[in-house]
Amino acid sequence: MKRTYIILCTILLCMQCFAQNDSNSTATTVLKKGFYKSYQEYLDNNPSIIADFTTKLYRANKKDTTIIAGSYDLTTPNKDIKKPWGFCDGENVFIRYWSLTGNDYWKFQLPGPHPYILFKQKTIIASGAPLVALTSAAITTAIPAGFDAMVITKSGKVKHVGKKVMRSILADQPALLAEFKKEVKVMSNSFRIKYLKMYSEAVAGKK
Repeated sequence: MKRTYIILCTILLCMQCFAQNDSNSTATTVLKKGFYKSYQEYLDNNPSIIADFTTKLYRANKKDTTIIAGSYDLTTPNKDIKKPWGFCDGENVFIRYWSLTGNDYWKFQLPGPHPYILFKQKTIIASGAPLVALTSAAITTAIPAGFDAMVITKSGKVKHVGKKVMRSILADQPALLAEFKKEVKVMSNSFRIKYLKMYSEAVAGKK
């Protein structure tokens, strides 16, 4: 009887520890809603301007539900919000880059210090209500036709991902950088995204 009691206590203790660890892990990945003044605020998950707003989402085209951009509509006017570096709606992060009609904020397709956006200069399609439910922080796997993968660099700017830029990003992951140098041939979108994902996973400690 005593032995059974000890075993039950041990199991309960382990379950409690797991729940605490899982809770802490989830808490650290919850995105805070608000407006970023800088790249550092994004890295810190600490938008300095908090305001109530709704988000309008834009998809790649009529047939592709990939959300690639967004715009915000303030519930009440806020004079502090003037072309912010980016914003977060609590689920997705958007960065200001290259104005389009009605939109100039592009959605991060990857978490971490060097996310990428899917950029296209031509008009994009506003997302209808059913598509809003499809948005999440999940990594985009398919690349819509006609879009280019553009990365956010260490300076917080959006750049085309050439070999030099990719080597700079991978510099603090020697094993990954070495693998990239061996494999690199043509910098296609799929190749760029492959290494940006691997870098994000390495930084997050998933490897």
